[in-house]
Amino acid sequence: MEVKDRIRRALPRTLGDSVAFAFMFFMIHFVGFFELLVVLPVIYQHHQGYGEYWCHVVAGWFIYFQVCALNSGLFTPAVD
Repeated sequence: MEVKDRIRRALPRTLGDSVAFAFMFFMIHFVGFFELLVVLPVIYQHHQGYGEYWCHVVAGWFIYFQVCALNSGLFTPAVD
């Protein structure tokens, strides 16, 4: 199956689906960045050193990129 066919099948077809898709697409990324860049620094602002903070940031980015890659279909085999 070609990439264009896979993309065409994944995109929403109706206006309601498109609005929901766009909202979820932006909100998932917004919440992910907010948690990693705003919430975590506030939680770890009184801790000595940055070891725990960076451990959580690296783990958070790893999980974030894994979820994005899996949801985009980059690492899934093409099924004919």
